[in-house]
Order: sequence, then C-alpha cells, then structure tokens
Amino acid sequence: MTDRVVRTRYPLTLFRESHADGADIIMLRRMPLMMTPTFRTATRVLSAPVSQAFDGASAEAYETIFESLAPAWKKHADIISNYAGSDGDISILDIGAGPGEPSCTIAAALPKAKITCTDVSEDMISKAKTRAENKGVQLSLGVCPGEDLSQFPDASFDYITMNFSLMFVPDREKCLDECVRVLKPGGKVLSMCWKTNAFMAAIGKATAEFTGEPPGVPPPVNPMALKAENAQEDLAKGAGLEVMLAEEMNVPILAKNEAIFRACSLIVMGPKLQAMEAEGRVGATKEFQDLFVQLAPSVPGITIDQGAYAFNGMAQVCVMGKP
Repeated sequence: MTDRVVRTRYPLTLFRESHADGADIIMLRRMPLMMTPTFRTATRVLSAPVSQAFDGASAEAYETIFESLAPAWKKHADIISNYAGSDGDISILDIGAGPGEPSCTIAAALPKAKITCTDVSEDMISKAKTRAENKGVQLSLGVCPGEDLSQFPDASFDYITMNFSLMFVPDREKCLDECVRVLKPGGKVLSMCWKTNAFMAAIGKATAEFTGEPPGVPPPVNPMALKAENAQEDLAKGAGLEVMLAEEMNVPILAKNEAIFRACSLIVMGPKLQAMEAEGRVGATKEFQDLFVQLAPSVPGITIDQGAYAFNGMAQVCVMGKP
C-alpha cells in the first residue's frame, strides 16, 4: 500500500511502500522514458543515526560545502580512467554518493560508463538527481545502504566507488563482502576516508566541554572511524581484496559563512543533541553550536576569513582489487 508520494520539479517520483514485515520499500522512477534512466530499488532503508544525519537541514549544509571535495572526485575519476583506458565502456556502482559525487565527475570523464549512483538518504538522492540533470550526465539513481547490495546480481560491476562513505557504514565488513560479491573478477573498489580533519577536532573539543565526556569519545556519526593506521587496508584484506594503492592527499574544505559552519556540526552531532533535548536539556542544539563556533578558532587547521570557515584534512584513497 503506497502511503507517501513525493514529486520533484523534474518528472521523477519517489514511492515509499510499507509492508507487513516492517520494511519500507523505496522505488525511484523517472518518466518519461526518454529522460535519464533510473532503476527501481527495493531495500530496507537504514535507520538512525546515519540516515537522519544526511537528511533535512544537515543535507543542505553538506551539499553547500560539498563542492570543496572536487579534488577527491577527480581522484576517483583519474584512477578509474587510468585502469579502464580511453574507451571507458564499464559499469560502476557509487555507494554513499551524497548529492551525486563522484558519480557526476566520473560520468563526465567517461561518458560510456554505466554508473549506478546510490545513497542511504532520500534527500541526497533527490539532490543527486538534480545535479546530474544540471550537469547533463546519465546516471541510474536509487536509495541503498552500503551493507545491503542484495538488489544487485553477483559479478555485475567493474568498479565500486566510496567517497568518504565507508566510514559511515555501520557494518563495514559486510559492506566489503557485498562489494566482493557484486564485483566482476578483476574489479576494483576505490574508497576514500579521512585520516585527519580539523573540523572533527573542533567537534571533539566542543563535545568534551559540552558533555563532560572524556576527550576522544566518538560522535554518533563519526567521519574519523577509519583514521587508524591501516584501517582500510585491514578491512580490504579481511574481505579477500588486494590493496593495490594506498596514498594520502590534502582535501581542504570551505564553509562560506557561520550559518553553514554551525549547520555542519549537526551532521555528526545532530542525533545526540536531539536525544539530549528529548531527555530534558532544552536548547541543547543551539547551546552546542554556540560553543562549537566559540572554540573553532583555537583549533589548528581552522582559519576564518571574511566570515568563511576553512578547515584542512588529510584523506586516504585506497584501491582494493578482487582477484
């Protein structure tokens, strides 16, 4: 039974169906058929806190600073181009693409590539659809959690990309096991994650002061979950993947004003602050954001210029090959 229909300004409709077993089924369909093709998904949507962290206002904030990550998208496109050659007639699954990257960048670099762009958040997939339209690239789009790729057949993709997304997957081992299943023999996983990030250092400093918890307690949604040495490499080996490349690059990020900087704090702290308010700490969200903004200038790697907040981070890209 269909209980909700959301229509966007382009002719694409998201359907949610509720079933007796408690599952929510999402179907994403575009009409008419001559427009960019989409596939229908039938998958249980991942629950809070991860999916909620990338919906609503947090999605708007994330989308705004998203453009700062362009060097990382290009890195994915360059690596795949080097492996695939100029023909580029390949199939790619992008997991956790957010508002549509690196899918759109790869599609522009390799027009023949068949790219399936997924994210756990409906908000993000809606934005990815608009981004693909605006850039004039062809993508298939769908809602899909990283650890459940059951809608895809075995050996169906040449490449899988995860740009700052593997660290958010609750069951990373299962995610890579699923990647191995859906990759063709000789296929490759490209994953990028944070190793250092000044923004998260500021989050940690504010959290310790705000909650009284010892420094280093991770937030509910933790971008630094794979910061440990060899974290991605060990996951790859556990899944039977060969580590073919592991290198780091600087990825500076810019929040154009304080409002965006404040909103970005909710990407990682939103679920915890909501829980605190539900338990009686009225105004916890604003109180935390005020403290976060106050402490940010004292954190190494964060600079403020004409109201814009810039923060540095070192990211690691890891290429993992299926035998």
